[in-house]
Amino acid sequence: MPLQLANLTGAHLKRLGADGSLSTLLPYDLPQAWSLAVHNHPAKVDGFLYVSRHLNNECAVVVFSRARKRFAQDPHATPFIIYPGSADVLRLFRIQPY
Repeated sequence: MPLQLANLTGAHLKRLGADGSLSTLLPYDLPQAWSLAVHNHPAKVDGFLYVSRHLNNECAVVVFSRARKRFAQDPHATPFIIYPGSADVLRLFRIQPY
């Protein structure tokens, strides 16, 4: 079963009375309040889709812990660190694995 996500982008976000600044505000008090509101909504979605703060031409996803059971470990899964292209991602975001 696919994840059920609230869409906090574009017209969906505008209809809720917010705008794109929601994913760029610091400190995170207001975005965290929105996250809590989505989490506590009676629809009990698994998380939400929003515009990435770091790559504003892409979307990002928050997944709530209640959806944990949907992420069963695949014994054939490739760890990120040895996945082809992982080095490019680490370089792009200037992440040093340790």
